[in-house]
Amino acid sequence: MNPALVFDWNGTLLDDAHVLLQTTNAILGRFGRRPIDIDTFRSHCDVPLSILYRSLGLSDSEIADVDRDAAAMFHDAYEQFASKADLREGARRILEIARQKDASSIIVSNHVVEPLRSQLRRLGIDDYINEVIAF
Repeated sequence: MNPALVFDWNGTLLDDAHVLLQTTNAILGRFGRRPIDIDTFRSHCDVPLSILYRSLGLSDSEIADVDRDAAAMFHDAYEQFASKADLREGARRILEIARQKDASSIIVSNHVVEPLRSQLRRLGIDDYINEVIAF
């Protein structure tokens, strides 16, 4: 039996910390809040994202607006910024070695499947990934 490697996508293979910062700032801006810097983002970052938004001062009703319109508010901004993100250092090499060793590489993510697959193609690693299990 060949081994399988299971990866998360966001922050593990994809270097998207600044993408999440830009997305968070876009959401904060929709509610008239000032943008934050990467250090503030890192010190407040939590999941679910409602915890992050609350710690940054959004009200419960504003968080409800984000949750209600999450596809448009979060994903549209995120995908725009993510289209310029790169892989984390060493990610491509790990995937190459896994393929050389006949190991399956699987991504398990809370991200949406088709945009994730689009990113795999853009980054030229779609042939390295055997399966995507995502939202």
